[in-house]
Amino acid sequence: MAIVIPKHAFSSGQPMDKDQINENFETVVEEMQGALGEHNWKEDAFSSIATVDEESLLHIYRTDVYVDHGMDATTAPASSPSLSFKVSNNHEWVVIKDPDGTYDPMELTIITGNSILWVMFSFQQEPTRGGSIKLPGCTYAIALDGAVIPETIIGTVDRSNDRKGESVAMTNTGFTIDCVIPVTPGSHTIAAVARMVSDEDYTNFDSTADFYEVFNRELIAIEMK
Repeated sequence: MAIVIPKHAFSSGQPMDKDQINENFETVVEEMQGALGEHNWKEDAFSSIATVDEESLLHIYRTDVYVDHGMDATTAPASSPSLSFKVSNNHEWVVIKDPDGTYDPMELTIITGNSILWVMFSFQQEPTRGGSIKLPGCTYAIALDGAVIPETIIGTVDRSNDRKGESVAMTNTGFTIDCVIPVTPGSHTIAAVARMVSDEDYTNFDSTADFYEVFNRELIAIEMK
């Protein structure tokens, strides 16, 4: 059995509180009733997944794309290396994927129970400036079943309050965003999405010369029963 440290410590002569006593016993009772944790099992305790109830497991789903950006300690990254994703300049949310369909998009379609999902998306951003030196930046987020989760948006959705804080425009930069969200039983699609925002003058940038790219990227979803 795991070592259990009581949540509430009592001093000699202190009046007892029934709620605190019950909370101290909760962890022990949960283990006695079968709600066991990773501390209760030795390495290689199970020879087959068939011996473990499905409700006891974490289901992990992932997809990733590796991009050789050609960058080292003294050089800048190459423009549009193989497998990089070019963010559209049309200011609409798009799933990060290859327009030609030659590799997997940052998208996972999974079947869940009545569960909690922990979704993580990590990636690298790099701007390409052919004709302009002032790009407004991009905004990234996680979407569930086609709906962007507002709390995951990098930047702000309140342009009227902070027109220069709507997005992130840094170069050679890595980001990680995540969220924990409940889902109902059934099929769900999780996607990493991106969009280029407008600058203060609503400039119509040349999509062949001025744009952002996403390099290395990984999307992970953990279904927690």
